[in-house]
Amino acid sequence: MVITKFISPLEKVFRTTEPKITQFERRAYKGERFCFQFCVTSTVTGSLYLDIQSDIADFVEVREVKYVPALMADYVDPDDYRIFTERTSTYYPDLLAPAPKLLTVVSGYWLALFITIKPGLPAGEYTLRLKTGDYYCRDVLSDDTFTFSVSESALEPCDIPVTCWNYYDCIAQAHRKKLFSESYYKLLKKYFENAIAHGINTVFVPLFSHPQRDKEGVTPPVVQLVDVEEKDGEYVFDFTRLERFIKLAKRCGFTYFETSHVASQQGARHCPKIVGKSNGKDCVLFDCNVPCSSEKYVGFLRALFTGLQTLFERLGIMDGCYFHISDEPLVSTLENYRAIGAAMREILPKARLIDAVNDLKFAEMQLLDFPVVGTNHAKAFLDKNIPVWLYYCCDQSGDYLSNRFFNFPLLRTRVIGLQLYLTGAKGFLHWSYNYWQNVATKELIDPTLVSDGGGYYPAGDCYLIYPDKDGVQTSIREEAFAAGIRDYRALKTLEKARGRAFVLALLEEYGFEGLHTYTHSEAVFTDFWNKVQGMIEDGN
Repeated sequence: MVITKFISPLEKVFRTTEPKITQFERRAYKGERFCFQFCVTSTVTGSLYLDIQSDIADFVEVREVKYVPALMADYVDPDDYRIFTERTSTYYPDLLAPAPKLLTVVSGYWLALFITIKPGLPAGEYTLRLKTGDYYCRDVLSDDTFTFSVSESALEPCDIPVTCWNYYDCIAQAHRKKLFSESYYKLLKKYFENAIAHGINTVFVPLFSHPQRDKEGVTPPVVQLVDVEEKDGEYVFDFTRLERFIKLAKRCGFTYFETSHVASQQGARHCPKIVGKSNGKDCVLFDCNVPCSSEKYVGFLRALFTGLQTLFERLGIMDGCYFHISDEPLVSTLENYRAIGAAMREILPKARLIDAVNDLKFAEMQLLDFPVVGTNHAKAFLDKNIPVWLYYCCDQSGDYLSNRFFNFPLLRTRVIGLQLYLTGAKGFLHWSYNYWQNVATKELIDPTLVSDGGGYYPAGDCYLIYPDKDGVQTSIREEAFAAGIRDYRALKTLEKARGRAFVLALLEEYGFEGLHTYTHSEAVFTDFWNKVQGMIEDGN
């Protein structure tokens, strides 16, 4: 006997546990993706086929939810809103892989299929008929009908930058391609398109290799789009490769551009590794042995960004550009940061500077247009009405904060979009889209086998996506994050019709407050979004 269930795309289905969340939204906004899960179990072990009959079969994508091990799922257990409240190492549903024609079902185990309706359908009601049967005998064992609708209402575009840093060397390593070669760019296009499809509208631009933490002492790989030559103390730049990169990003749909940091992480002590030529010979122009506030390096930055502004204005992206100084500077190195930050502000007086900082002292320096603040530190900034971006990473793991860890319910991942609206955040950042390296050694790891950076970070912090043979595969966590960004856009759409005060009152009515307080009930969450959608469709 075969048993089937339609369930929420926000439920993580474990093999031996019956799925429970059957309440979820069944109406898509115009032009948006729509997702749900179809789960199957059987009293006997065997092979099944899945036959989907529908007039919109070309819009249907079926992926199987695959399981990935997590040796370190949490740093600590500071709250009870997680899948396993006791620390554990186990397999979690995460990777979404194309569903094979032959589905293997094991007696007593659940199989989860993640079904996506691609955008592009006109408004109306649609039906899918899903049949499963014996793969070899072709007997029909289940026959289910799923109905959903597409609204006539479209959402406002996302009006804030959403960024998740791509590690371009990891793509090259995983696919065994030469960095920024012709074959590499074909792959990169797929990665860019996947990010755009999931709500990420900002591209990380590697002018030079991303500086590593001072304390690591590990030479970073060379990921450099700007070619440099020093001739008798003057710098000549070739932006050919950078221009190609930006043009590809624009074609894929990115609207914001975020350049790499000019000083080392957690200290702003030294330069990133920059290679080039000096009087015709290949060399390292700057590295961790050169203080980033040195006169020579500041002169280099002045020449570089003068040329970059001209290029960015010609390409029409300057208004969408954000520039970095140093990532997560420490208060103990505040004067280092002040020195290089003042130089960058003098070089780029009208450009927007952003950095991940968690102490008000960095905002009070008035070097940054927007501090990028961890969600566990945001209240101090918000209480002073300081405009901020928000970010989370490994440290934002307690007090019911949203995050994307394997051990967090997907509703906890999705709620970040609602919270971006609630706090009035000016952007969102995460440090990694695809960090597939051991944190200590920088050696490539297989993300289907190692999900915690080699035991350093909670599983899921290091990546949202997986390398595929010819491209990229996503995760149920990325789908939940994408839904969160759609939620943000939905609230902005409702705001356009009713005003921000009305939307904030509605959020309060349903118990949404700040970054820590929100419903953990799928039923309440679904009811809220059904109400929002009804109001948007009413248009008043």
